[in-house]
Amino acid sequence: MLSVIVPVYNVKHYLTKCIQSIQNSSYTSLELLLIDDGSNDGSSEICDYFSNQDARIRVFHKPNGGQSSARNLGMQEASGDLIAFVDADDTVSPDYFGKMISVLNQTNADIVSSPFEKHSDRIREGIIPLESFICDVMAGELGTVVWNKLFTSRLLAGVTFPSNSIHEEIDFNRQYLKRIGTAAVVSDSGYRYTQDRSGNTNSSFDPSRVETYRQIDNFISEYRRLFSRKVVCSLEMFGAIHFYSMMNLVAHFSVPKTINSEINAKFRRYYWMSVKDGALFLHPKAMIKMLVHH
Repeated sequence: MLSVIVPVYNVKHYLTKCIQSIQNSSYTSLELLLIDDGSNDGSSEICDYFSNQDARIRVFHKPNGGQSSARNLGMQEASGDLIAFVDADDTVSPDYFGKMISVLNQTNADIVSSPFEKHSDRIREGIIPLESFICDVMAGELGTVVWNKLFTSRLLAGVTFPSNSIHEEIDFNRQYLKRIGTAAVVSDSGYRYTQDRSGNTNSSFDPSRVETYRQIDNFISEYRRLFSRKVVCSLEMFGAIHFYSMMNLVAHFSVPKTINSEINAKFRRYYWMSVKDGALFLHPKAMIKMLVHH
């Protein structure tokens, strides 16, 4: 069975479409866990309404603790041997889960990912070498997000999202990716991401974002001992891309000069670390673009 975990916090304008898209999945052996993280806009009542209409839906109401705590509760309560995450302001196509599970069953993979919609034409469906998969997650077409991936419950034991942290997927990936033996991808994306919702991570700037370097450094340090230079390079490049994107974001907000300087310093550090490990040969276009624009 598939357990679909949806953290819910003040998304009443999007939530009904999200839930209905999961209900309409052609893959029916699933449960939907709605984790209401202390909503006060009517989202809680929407969760309860759908739970009363569909026995596959379970609702958990909790005090507000953030997305990490909501996802962690969902993993604790999940009954399925497969886990998927969907954000409450997004939707999925009817065949999204079915295609992912079909590829997982065909390949006996420990994780399956779909590409971002704009990168679908670059992906060949099937098994992908483990180190190549990690590189594509950290610095390629698959991304560090969890909502485009299918996870196996047995390998999630002990894996959690860090609490009180922005970009918590970074550390989640560090914990999970080292456990997998086989990875696979599907060639098209059925996940529909809402890019323009107010309140998402790109609609404002929280200075604590800068602290994500700690997650990245831990990732690099551990994986340097476990994987090849190619993987380490992708992690360093992820750090560069992460802080490069942050530089572009803060340009739209009033941010203290000290924060700007720290973001720039972090970008330069990861950029030159990745250059030292061969990023110019592995990803020349992206590396040159960042250098020129910086």
